[in-house]
Amino acid sequence: MNKRRNNLYGILELHGKDAPNLGDLTVRIRELNAQQKKLEDDLARVDDETAPAIKVTDEEVNVATATMARIVRNTSQPAKLRALMGTFIERIMLNSEDVAMGYRPERIVRNEKRREPVVRSADSWLPDLDSNQGPAD
Repeated sequence: MNKRRNNLYGILELHGKDAPNLGDLTVRIRELNAQQKKLEDDLARVDDETAPAIKVTDEEVNVATATMARIVRNTSQPAKLRALMGTFIERIMLNSEDVAMGYRPERIVRNEKRREPVVRSADSWLPDLDSNQGPAD
């Protein structure tokens, strides 16, 4: 958006009051300014929203744990596994006795509005070679 607006300003700076379609240019600049203001207001509103409470049952934790363990053990594509894990893992802390993982639970549990998982289960994410490829280029 800034690039488009800067291009319009460049035309005005180059041609001044003799710019072709000067009225159209000024209308377009006003539209872009209004669009940017709306986006900034929307962003501020989203930043001010309270994150929804996430309720995770013990059963959901057990199912997620079993699913992730199965994926880790059975995958033959480490790059895809890293990409999957990267969608919800924030950090991994290692010490001589154990491993602790910080994650974003809202990325793992189902979306209450759509009632579907955000990160698909092993039933949908197939670790077999070539099973996760999209359409050919």
